Amino acid sequence: MCHSTTSSASASWRAESSTESAKATSGVSQNLASPSGWDACTCIRGSSHHTGHSTTLSYYNLASEEAGTRLRLFNGVGANVTRGRWTLVGEADVGMQRRSPAEPGWSRWYGWMALARVRVRPAMAIVTRLERFADPDQVILTTGARTLGALSVPNAAFQGTGASVGVDVQAVPGALWRTELRGLRAARPLFPNGGAETARRAGGFAVTSLAVTF
Repeated sequence: MCHSTTSSASASWRAESSTESAKATSGVSQNLASPSGWDACTCIRGSSHHTGHSTTLSYYNLASEEAGTRLRLFNGVGANVTRGRWTLVGEADVGMQRRSPAEPGWSRWYGWMALARVRVRPAMAIVTRLERFADPDQVILTTGARTLGALSVPNAAFQGTGASVGVDVQAVPGALWRTELRGLRAARPLFPNGGAETARRAGGFAVTSLAVTF
């Protein structure tokens, strides 16, 4: 399955290593897909595994006209390395889409993410993440508008950086409970500022989620 055209700032990509196999394995896989029409998606992944260690490198791309008659191109690379209790994940992607006929040229966006995960107990891990995303023309991430009196004022495009720290708890196989504190800072005022009409550059939130795998 190929990655979508969303950025790594909002995408969740994480691979867990297998520490139960005593036999080393390695390989390269390639997937080709045509989701609809002439859309083309390619994923290439190479990996190496042995007890307590794993390394996975990946490349993915997409070419489509999902925005109607405008060509969209997307490319990304990723790496996942596990050594004992530690897992390090990195991902970067860049995309471009042809503008409308009335506005020649291309819109561009990019994102990257770096994650570190350390297992502190058999069923618990601490996760930290740093990420960046910029979409000046709001192709992928639309920020909408805010109300100033009787006026509706468009918000600035998102170009910012985020950081988070969280705890993963896997009390039973197939169920992962994550609690995370996350902060974002944009290049221009963008986030709600309580009841004030003016926006602010920074925002934060806490989130908890439960993922169940069958």
